[in-house]
Amino acid sequence: MRNIFKNHDLGSKYKQPVKLSTQDKEAIYQALPSIKELCKIVAINELKLKTGFRQFFNETPYGTSVEYRLQEAKKLLIASELNINEISKKVGYKYAQNFTKAFGDRFGMPPKRAYEKENILLLKKTKPKSRKI
Repeated sequence: MRNIFKNHDLGSKYKQPVKLSTQDKEAIYQALPSIKELCKIVAINELKLKTGFRQFFNETPYGTSVEYRLQEAKKLLIASELNINEISKKVGYKYAQNFTKAFGDRFGMPPKRAYEKENILLLKKTKPKSRKI
């Protein structure tokens, strides 16, 4: 398979993670195009884009999106008065059941348990997935 990024030396430039504020992350997330739009922008097919993304970021574009949404949901559960249905909609889930399943798989507890005071500390200590870059 052809390496679509062979002419770009991204590896040496991005070994150290860049510190981004929450506002920076939100701006980046809002600016991100869909996979189909991104394929048109870089003029490669979807398979090559996904493969190249995984090679560089050790994660699929979809996985990256899900992780971001779940981290945002975690912040909302800790800091806001929104209920689980409102949070699931706010982070982009159409159905609260899908959100509850994804949240439980990622953080080891359903979002409802995160409301309980003794579990908020456990939730705060949960770190984002580590990525090998």
